[in-house]
Amino acid sequence: LLIHCAAATQCPHFGLELGRRSGLETLGLLGKLAAVAPDLGTALRAIILYSHLHDRGAVPLLWERADQARLGYVIHWPDVPGTHQLYDGVLALFFNILKTLGGPDWKATEVALHPVPNRAPDRDLTPYRALFRTRLRVGSQRAAVAFPATCLSRPLAGADAAAYVRILREIEALASLRGIGLHERVRRVLRRVLIAGDPASGTSLERMAALFGMHPRTLNRRLQAEGTSFRALLEETRYRI
Repeated sequence: LLIHCAAATQCPHFGLELGRRSGLETLGLLGKLAAVAPDLGTALRAIILYSHLHDRGAVPLLWERADQARLGYVIHWPDVPGTHQLYDGVLALFFNILKTLGGPDWKATEVALHPVPNRAPDRDLTPYRALFRTRLRVGSQRAAVAFPATCLSRPLAGADAAAYVRILREIEALASLRGIGLHERVRRVLRRVLIAGDPASGTSLERMAALFGMHPRTLNRRLQAEGTSFRALLEETRYRI
């Protein structure tokens, strides 16, 4: 559809235009959860943790390196046409979400654009510069918005602990209605991290437990109650990939 729209409108950056008009409301209940989270890092991790309720063919990821954080997107479903349009749209969406949650003084330090297909003409960067107003990295293997890592601990203006718990329960109920146990959620997150090429520390029990808001022993105990373990899920996911 995006390929057709780009051709019909003669707008090669159609995906960017679509994403530019989108924000937290695009994520529905998950966007409402992020808006009332205590801080930016918690909001982004919640989006990552429950993204499977919206999207089964791609994964959002949060990388932290030294003083920089990157909110990125990886399409892992094979042979998806128009991926550069999808990446452009998601980058614009992420940028808008970060601006909304980060506050008026939030600024990106870099936006990494995914490459266009081999036979596609080189993209005109003018609309990208107009929207992102920061350094662009063209042809990156990871589409991502970079910003100072210190922003992750920034409290959100709309933080509401009671609303956060209430919406989280609604989302958990949606997940349970789909028959998604904890082991399946852990498996999906592990798949995202491994596909994205995160270092070994990204698949540690401690990092995974922190993402789920649990103590490592609690996570393993709950997984054992479902007949598996973190190590078993990690080895199984590596084998499947």
